[in-house]
Amino acid sequence: MKKPLRIFCPSKINLFLEVLGRRPDGYHELATVMTPVDLGDMLEVREARRFSLEVEGAVLPGFNTVEKAWRAVRRRRRIPGVRARLVKRTPAGSGLGGGSSDAAAMIAALDRLFDLGLDRAEVGAEIGSDVNFFLQGGPALCTGRGERVHPLRPARSLHLVLAWPGFSLSTPAVYRALRRHLTPRTENVTDFLNIYDRGALGHLGGALFNRLEPAAFDLHPELGTALRRLSRLPFAGARMTGSGSALYGLCASANEARQLARRVRGLWDVFVVPSCSKLREEPWRSPRSASS
Repeated sequence: MKKPLRIFCPSKINLFLEVLGRRPDGYHELATVMTPVDLGDMLEVREARRFSLEVEGAVLPGFNTVEKAWRAVRRRRRIPGVRARLVKRTPAGSGLGGGSSDAAAMIAALDRLFDLGLDRAEVGAEIGSDVNFFLQGGPALCTGRGERVHPLRPARSLHLVLAWPGFSLSTPAVYRALRRHLTPRTENVTDFLNIYDRGALGHLGGALFNRLEPAAFDLHPELGTALRRLSRLPFAGARMTGSGSALYGLCASANEARQLARRVRGLWDVFVVPSCSKLREEPWRSPRSASS
């Protein structure tokens, strides 16, 4: 019996997100810069006779992305079942990428557990647009529908406060609402990358951008109100991540993130945590493996 693996599944924030147009396949062409952060789920995987998944911390209807990943790998390789246990901390439908991160961890775990020699990116692209970002394990520029990943040199660790309002947003609904907000003029991701590479927090905070915000705020005006409240606090910059509904504010240090998290909790009765960006690492690697 193979030794089980215990894998941390980080969430992510979008520092820059521009929508460049609609593709023939119905998806949208994107240019987005993302970085993983240290709020995340934990996945434990061990060999078993059949597949089973236990989820703690959330109710996830239908096929979870962990099971989708197992099925996608099983179509490509002869593998036994596994017993998976997923502890959820990343809110679902928040734009933090929890489901994609869980799928990436499952792909990497199966590849390592059974020594499969997978083309992980090919499997990841089948499951979801952000999965390949999590497979490469660090900040990246993502293009196409998000599945083409161009790793970036981490300019610095980013300290931040994450705030989730307690409700989810439907990504398809946000993109449908986006039609009213697309403009011929697009923000240039190269300009943003030059600022990111220089690493000055004040300049980076001022350059944060998310084209999906107006559409998300049309659907939930209270989310726009919440972002305006965050922007009045001394963050270097504040934005929505992904298609929402989570928001974040950049801070100068871990201590400032803790202090500002307390202030946000006082203003807004929501899920609020100080956090930090994660530098590149193998997504299956964890401080210690699970016991047999």
